[in-house]
Amino acid sequence: MNGLSEKALQILEAAEAAAANGESGSEVTILISRDGAVHMMTGDQAADDGWPLDRLLAHHGASSAFRVTSANGLIRVEAREGQRVCRLESATPQSVARALLPKPLGIFLSGLALPPVSGR
Repeated sequence: MNGLSEKALQILEAAEAAAANGESGSEVTILISRDGAVHMMTGDQAADDGWPLDRLLAHHGASSAFRVTSANGLIRVEAREGQRVCRLESATPQSVARALLPKPLGIFLSGLALPPVSGR
C-alpha cells in the first residue's frame, strides 16, 4: 500500500468507528497542505459546491484531499494526491445488521389462523 491508500484506509476506519458508535454520517472533506497542515470542512462547506478533489487541491494549494460520505448504507472515502486516486467503501454496521437479520416473524405468519390456546 502507498501513503495515499494507507491514509484513506485510516480515515475509513475512523468513519466506521464513528458509525458504529451511532454518530450520523455527514460529509467531510480533509485537505492536507504541502507542509502537513490539516484543514477539515464539514456539511455544505465540505461539498464546496460539488468541486472534484483535483480542483480542490489546486484551489487550496493542498498536496492531498480526502472526501468522506455516507449514504445508502455505505461509507465512502475518495482520496486524491496529484495524479493518484483512491476510493474505498464499506457497509455501515446498521446496513450489515439489516441484511443479516431475518424478516420480522409477523410477515411470515400473516394470513395464518392459529388455534386458540387452552388454559389448563
